Amino acid sequence: MIGSSSAVSPPSNPLRPAPTPTTATTRSGDSIAVSNASDPPREFPTSAAQVARRATDGQLVIAAASGIATAAIVGLVRPDLWLLALPLLSVGSFGIWGIAERTSAERLARMGPDFGGRRALAGVRLTAAVIGTLSGTLALLAIVARMVGTWKS
Repeated sequence: MIGSSSAVSPPSNPLRPAPTPTTATTRSGDSIAVSNASDPPREFPTSAAQVARRATDGQLVIAAASGIATAAIVGLVRPDLWLLALPLLSVGSFGIWGIAERTSAERLARMGPDFGGRRALAGVRLTAAVIGTLSGTLALLAIVARMVGTWKS
């Protein structure tokens, strides 16, 4: 066929829409590609959700188990190092949130919107998100407080 291309386009990812660049002309007449200004900026919760959805089941289980177990060990063995347990707790919460999100999405696709355990999974997701956000925020605030404390003295 005339004008047909034999190149195969890569499969599209429904979670990450393809960018739609537009072209602009400079004063010298050169054509350059610019990004679409109407694309919203990526926010942290959106990016974290995409990372969790792309992770494998094993990666989510490892994040959940290692984060929570290590945070518990730090809290039991060396309570004075509680600052180290906070980011680990965030990692564990991320893994639990990802597992609950994936389970909910699979059950929704298989059984429809009225599947059993829908509210329980939503509660697990909400609890994991709140604990992960609070522990991450407290870790950052504690680090900043220590930095400001050394600046003041």
